[in-house]
Amino acid sequence: MTVHIPYPEATKLAILSLSATATHRADHYRNLLREVARMVTFEDPLTANREGV
Repeated sequence: MTVHIPYPEATKLAILSLSATATHRADHYRNLLREVARMVTFEDPLTANREGV
């Protein structure tokens, strides 16, 4: 399973891939990968920490 996540300015692309041998749990892994993809951000964590201080 692979998820492609475009960078906001469409200059880069993040590709997340998940593989497992438990084919009977494919739906579970697919949902897990989708949830991880929803949490991806392209913010610089160092800059975010400085702004929050």
